[in-house]
Amino acid sequence: MSLYIAGAFLWGAFLASWYAAMLWTAKALARTSQASRLGDYLFYFVGFGLLFTPRARVSGLWSNPQTIAMGLLVLEAVGFAFAWWARIHLGRLWSGMITLREGHRVIESGPYGLVRHPIYTGYLIGAWAFAFLVAHRRL
Repeated sequence: MSLYIAGAFLWGAFLASWYAAMLWTAKALARTSQASRLGDYLFYFVGFGLLFTPRARVSGLWSNPQTIAMGLLVLEAVGFAFAWWARIHLGRLWSGMITLREGHRVIESGPYGLVRHPIYTGYLIGAWAFAFLVAHRRL
């Protein structure tokens, strides 16, 4: 299996598990408007579209030795693990959009004691690692 396919599989598994976990959140007391959420979804759609542009349309920018490519794949998984740690640490308070949940409070422990936005940090680590993995001439 190519490392590109492995990296894409990691993204798919991460996102599927992430959205399945929406089932165990606390009741929403207030949410942002539908128009605001549609804007967010459009931003996500464009971002993922750029990240997963078919390889045939993108010429390689450099060559990754196999060890670096494997390291990028591991870094992608580490980013997702960090985001999941934060997601689990939030428990039922997590929300995909700006939402006030029952029992809302500011979390400052666990991964939130390391960085203010660990879920975004994990996403960005995974996205950058995957982008560097696929922006090469060959694997």
